Amino acid sequence: MLSASELIYLLSRERQSRAMAKRARDPAIRHIHIALAEAYARRARETGDLKAG
Repeated sequence: MLSASELIYLLSRERQSRAMAKRARDPAIRHIHIALAEAYARRARETGDLKAG
């Protein structure tokens, strides 16, 4: 389970990675940022249950 701050962090990193992918001129770099964004989103989704507290 994630704390609220961990979930916020993961979702923030996902948004940042997607924004960086949009700005990337090199397709290889764009692909890396998209892969990172998807990994952050997957982690948030898979462990999205929040810890009480």
